[in-house]
Amino acid sequence: MKNENNKVWVKLHPLFNRNKARDVVSGYIFTQDDAVEIGESDWNRLKEKNWYLKGDAYPLLIEADSESSAEDNETDDAPWEADNENSYEDESILQDSISEEE
Repeated sequence: MKNENNKVWVKLHPLFNRNKARDVVSGYIFTQDDAVEIGESDWNRLKEKNWYLKGDAYPLLIEADSESSAEDNETDDAPWEADNENSYEDESILQDSISEEE
């Protein structure tokens, strides 16, 4: 959903196997439940990010008013969600470059 200030409300795709992801460029943290308002330039950069499930490509982020038809067909105990619920919390899925050395 876009508003008049060129902002877009986005969230993680409902079938994604992790409960959150962070964009290292902007610092935004995205979840499946809560939409985040980002600038149009960030959205243009991030909307092409994809992930794969059983050989099919899905967008990592979706506009908040977009709903996946597959979401309605999934059970609450989808195996990929249960297995990875708390894993990789500090890892960035959206990272475009190598992490800076400490």
